[in-house]
Amino acid sequence: MKNLYRVVFSCLLCVFSLLQCGCTQSISFKLEYDKGFKAYNEKDYDTAITSFNNALKYNPDSYSTYCLLGTSYGYMNETKDARRVLSEAVKKFPDKWNAYIFLGDMERSAKNYQAALEYYEKAVQLDSMPADTKVYYQNVIQDVKKEENKWNLINAEPQEVRLAKLLEEKKNSRKSTESSNTETTPKVSESSDSDDIVQLDWTVWENALTVTNNSMSLLQYSKKGEDVKNYQWSELVTIQHFRPDFIKEKTASEYLDAHIKQIQDMAKNAQKSFTKTTISESPDEIIYEWSFDGGKESEIARVVHNENGIYHFHYAKKGIVAPDEKAKWLSVIKNAKIK
Repeated sequence: MKNLYRVVFSCLLCVFSLLQCGCTQSISFKLEYDKGFKAYNEKDYDTAITSFNNALKYNPDSYSTYCLLGTSYGYMNETKDARRVLSEAVKKFPDKWNAYIFLGDMERSAKNYQAALEYYEKAVQLDSMPADTKVYYQNVIQDVKKEENKWNLINAEPQEVRLAKLLEEKKNSRKSTESSNTETTPKVSESSDSDDIVQLDWTVWENALTVTNNSMSLLQYSKKGEDVKNYQWSELVTIQHFRPDFIKEKTASEYLDAHIKQIQDMAKNAQKSFTKTTISESPDEIIYEWSFDGGKESEIARVVHNENGIYHFHYAKKGIVAPDEKAKWLSVIKNAKIK
């Protein structure tokens, strides 16, 4: 009988110890959480981060702690940790919407619009999000799409630069199987032997990009010292030559229509003005100009079609082209050499 009492008493002690341990953990969690919440409201994010991390040690299933910890890291610009914590919250609590929104806000701030849209759209699909909040974030999604279009338009690489990069990527993917014949290998260089195609003042202009291969060639010039690769340019002169086997369009007009449509679509998506004017046109040659967003960017260009393909000469400027500048650049592109 004494042994039975001893066993029962031991069991009761174990149960009491477990309850006491759980109670202690609960109290410790609340102390750390409250301390972190107070610091969070006072914008003392260092203290908040420490306290919320401690709170999660006592209760690793506290969703609100994950959200507050993640946003605290975000306010401290510790984006790697913020994404880690909030991503963990999404993984552990996939049916709760808040963490998706916080991640969406972070990606939106970083201009990662596609990632932001994915998080926002996932959040509004969840039953846990209140109906009025869904309406709000559905409007946010539309705003983010407009921001993305505007950002892409303002920061878009010139078409010729995108084309050059595409060609270079194709070259790299084929490099292991191509012949070592250097005459047919595409190459990018910082200078060109063809600087005599257009007459520029080489004391202020320099070659920014050169691409050549069997299908096309591209030369681009910028003002000395300007960072074209990061879109920090004021003026650009670009010369493109597309050989007949590379382009679908067989006339100057067909080629130009396809080229301009891309710019028109970008302007439409960004809700910006775009105007194009034809200066002169013949079956084989078109000279035109366009203006984007009320003159924030302008271009004067010439397209020529002959048996060797399509030639496209551009002068682009961030700003309005004054009448005297227009006369000058019309002369430059009209006198550009076609080989």
